Amino acid sequence: MTLRNTPQTYGSLHKALHWLMALLILSQFIIAWILINLPKNSPLGSKLFQWHVLVGLFILILVIVRILWRLNNPRVLPAETLQFIAPKASSRIHLFLYFAMLLMPISGYLRVTAKGHNLNAFGLTIPSLWQNPNLALFSKTTHNYLAYVLLATIALHILSAFIREGTVVLKRML
Repeated sequence: MTLRNTPQTYGSLHKALHWLMALLILSQFIIAWILINLPKNSPLGSKLFQWHVLVGLFILILVIVRILWRLNNPRVLPAETLQFIAPKASSRIHLFLYFAMLLMPISGYLRVTAKGHNLNAFGLTIPSLWQNPNLALFSKTTHNYLAYVLLATIALHILSAFIREGTVVLKRML
């Protein structure tokens, strides 16, 4: 297995980034679900929020690395099992996933900092750059609704790997 992509398969770094981000995004949904079900000012909620911030920052860094890696590697050709329309749909789903993986941490950052608060997580302080209550509300709404759309898109991504293309596509990512 090579580090770089080839036209036939994904390289080991691409695969590692894909699965690492899948685990991190899954953890973000679990943490967020626990957070929204905890009472306000819960000590556990405070720690979970700090983890949510750090994991979100790490996801933002990793998605930038993934985009740069993808731009500097050969494009993997669609599996032969894909029908004519499927590559276009697959391409659009992937494009949206990248967009959402960028927008989620940015909207999360703005959700908190546009209220005038710095983000603090385990001694790391990420300063507030803008104070705007309207931006804070817009970012909160974006972050919340985009989470559901991202979850639905991930489900579609997973289903298409199993149903439309069988195990061909899944084997290329393992």
